[in-house]
This record gives sequence, C-alpha cells and structure tokens, in this order.
Amino acid sequence: VRNIWAGHGPVFNVGDPVEGYTSPLWLAVLTFLWQLPLPAPHIAVGASAVAAFAAVLLVAWRSGSGHRIGALIGAAFLASNPAFVYWGWSGMDTALFTLLFVGTILSFEAQLGRQGSMLIPGIWFALSAIARLEALWFAPFFAVLIFRTYRDPRRSLRALVEIWVPAMLVIGAHLIWRHGYYGVWLPNTYYAKVGVPLASK
Repeated sequence: VRNIWAGHGPVFNVGDPVEGYTSPLWLAVLTFLWQLPLPAPHIAVGASAVAAFAAVLLVAWRSGSGHRIGALIGAAFLASNPAFVYWGWSGMDTALFTLLFVGTILSFEAQLGRQGSMLIPGIWFALSAIARLEALWFAPFFAVLIFRTYRDPRRSLRALVEIWVPAMLVIGAHLIWRHGYYGVWLPNTYYAKVGVPLASK
C-alpha cells in the first residue's frame, strides 16, 4: 500500500514486479484507508476488527422471526470463537472474507427460499471471491441447490447465471490485469507454495 501511494505500483519491493499480497480486495480497502492519521498497523487491525464485528452483526441480523433465536446463538458462537477473534484482530483479510461470505450465504438462502433473483447473492459472491479466491469452491454447491429448488428449468439457469457471472467477470478481469502487470496468470502464493518440500518428521 505504501508503494502504491508512492507511485511504485502494487509491489512489495520497489522495482520488482511481484504480487506481494493474497487479497486484491483487502489491498484495495487498505489503500483507501491509508491516508487516515493513524499508524499503518493500526489501520489494518482496525479495519479487520470492524469487518469481524460487522460479520457478527450480519449473523445476528438474519431475517425471519423463525430464525431469530438461531441467529443470536450463531452470532454468539461466532463472536466467542477463539480462531475468529484471533483473525478478527490480525489485520489480515480473514475477517473481510468472513463478512462477505456470510453475506453471500444469507442472501443466497433468502433468495433460494422465495425462488427469487440471485443477482444480489452474486454480487456478494463476487466480492467474496476477489477477497479470497477459495470462495469459488462453493460455486458447484450453489448450482446444485438452485437446480434442486427452482421448479422452472429456465429460471434455474437464469439464477445460476446471476450468481456465477459477477464472480467470473471480477476474477476474469483481475486475471487479465495480473498477467498484464506481473506477467503471470496465477497468484504469487501459488508459485510460493507449489514445489516446496514438506518438513521432515
């Protein structure tokens, strides 16, 4: 982020075009907040803590009177989960991804129940995917649930397009940009991890 504001681009070391981050969206959030009059580590920790708190509120706010007790129990469980609390104060992208994926699941569930448009869940899903690419692993599960729930095959296909296409467009655009800027298609974390020998016992 410091190098972006200094005009050197999104690189970890100046003059070395290597993708030194794991979450494009988290990088964008921190870049936006960088001008706050706070030390950089405080900005990152504060932003992740706000995202974690928002995720808990989103779970607690889950719509539907029949879900109210379950939503409060879920929110209490999330807020008291040691791993979630730890990463919520880490300054990393984990809490942002959690917030966005909770939004994806809750909006998907709501639209699935009424067999409505999947465009809003699709936008949540796209943001989740650009926060952490692992979100794409859930795309097939969305497809299965849509085709099992929607009565009209054409409506099922439309719902599938609505939830998949936003993520594909966002990820596709980022892939093209990454290749143009860094000269590689895959994230730097892939190249850092593939071929690394496992520690001997």
